[in-house]
Amino acid sequence: MKGKLVNLDDNLGKKSAWAELKHQLTKFSQHELLALISELYSLSTDNKRFVEAKVINDDSIIEKYRAIINKNISTDTPWKKSQQLSLKTAKKAISDYKKATGNIIGTIDLMIEYVECGTDFTCAFGDIDENFYSSLELVFGESIKLMSKHGYNDDFITRLSEVVNDANDIGWGYYDTINDMWQEWLKSHNYKK
Repeated sequence: MKGKLVNLDDNLGKKSAWAELKHQLTKFSQHELLALISELYSLSTDNKRFVEAKVINDDSIIEKYRAIINKNISTDTPWKKSQQLSLKTAKKAISDYKKATGNIIGTIDLMIEYVECGTDFTCAFGDIDENFYSSLELVFGESIKLMSKHGYNDDFITRLSEVVNDANDIGWGYYDTINDMWQEWLKSHNYKK
């Protein structure tokens, strides 16, 4: 490649490292930039999903992230072929989608998917543990905060109401916590069931 990247010293701060990197990248031709993006794209599945989400704006993108959530919190095939329940991976999918697209409504959709899958999982297999429910409660709370700030649709209301109803017999205070949050949210938005 014509523009050669310099070896960035580990002692350089992020800002100065980015400044040097940016300076070097301005020397790249369009062809060289595309080649670099191509290399980054093929480097990992996460990179591939990020670039696709950043550049391609269609429904297939969110479905890839939804599939990650479902794969990691699945009631259909838990622990199949050594697949372990992974809330961390599922939450990372939500974060990665938000970073790549900036689509808040899509992010809320994925957050609700996360809570739905987690609630379905525990309804199917029984009580899990406090950390599991704390994670679900956190994402539930974050989703309704985003809805308050950025808007919502009737589908979100229906889905979250169903989550609360489905959680009715779940222990560890999960139902009480999300029901309290949900009732307060409905009341503050004058939303009639």
